[in-house]
Amino acid sequence: MSRIERLSLFERINSSFEEDVSRALLANSGSFVSDDRSALMELLGGGTLLEYSDQEQKAVMRFDARPEFCHSDGKVVQGGFITAWMDAAMAHAVRQASHGESSAMTLELKVTFIAAVGPGRVLAVGRVVSMGRSVAFLEGQLLDGGGKLLATSSSTAKLFRINR
Repeated sequence: MSRIERLSLFERINSSFEEDVSRALLANSGSFVSDDRSALMELLGGGTLLEYSDQEQKAVMRFDARPEFCHSDGKVVQGGFITAWMDAAMAHAVRQASHGESSAMTLELKVTFIAAVGPGRVLAVGRVVSMGRSVAFLEGQLLDGGGKLLATSSSTAKLFRINR
């Protein structure tokens, strides 16, 4: 196979993948980033949107860190849950900032774990740093009930327009 044929094949695969992802996001966008609790949010500990600040483009969500999310004799929440909570809050910030017109697919996500997260209620904060037509730059934080910083995140997301 020549170099040109390989490039053409890659372009077709990449285009097909992007179309498939777009269709999946549009089909499921209402369940993941809506004000209503979805099955996914329930599985993650209740994921309730508490507030949104239009001026700061910041969404605050509440999650219950359940004992079944923990390792180390039930004392420390597994990092994937922590990551998902901040990712969900950042997605809500995009949805709200775009007035419900866009959904976000995470392209890159960096998480810094600052303190151990145990069972109990936590707050995930997501904020839009910058948002263009197709890409958004986001920040997230996870706080305990007393406001102590537990984790931070930064993310680059691909935006998809939601057809209503």
